[in-house]
Amino acid sequence: MAESMRAVRASVKIGSLTVDGFMLLDGSYRMSQTQVAEAAGLSRRNVSDFLRSNALKSLLGEGYTSTIFEREEIEIESEPGSRGQSWFLSVPPEIASAYWLWQAHRGNKAALTMSMGLITESLERRFDEAFGVTRTEAERNELRSPTSSRT
Repeated sequence: MAESMRAVRASVKIGSLTVDGFMLLDGSYRMSQTQVAEAAGLSRRNVSDFLRSNALKSLLGEGYTSTIFEREEIEIESEPGSRGQSWFLSVPPEIASAYWLWQAHRGNKAALTMSMGLITESLERRFDEAFGVTRTEAERNELRSPTSSRT
């Protein structure tokens, strides 16, 4: 196993889904391979296979090497009294996004819905910045909720 890195955990909402995000000491972000897969209704093994596939290279470019993420362990502080594991296999947001996009391309409806929501939010954030619009995270989540009356 590779040397583990320490990280801090925070919950992140993606529409109606809540996942754990992790920030490393260098300020970079990671997600657990398990949660990335589960968000698309699949197992962690599927992400591991994706990391070794040509699909990842086709999405991120031939010069991209993902081998460091196949076994990258992140160590986290356990909550007092919790019995959960204190480490996990991780991927950065760029790879999580590529995985979801690939799964959407292959017809995975959960990945398609999530990818569409994230792309739309990204565009809206850029337009908000351009037009000086300020929204809270709660307002952004409401815009992405299935019950939103927005058209």
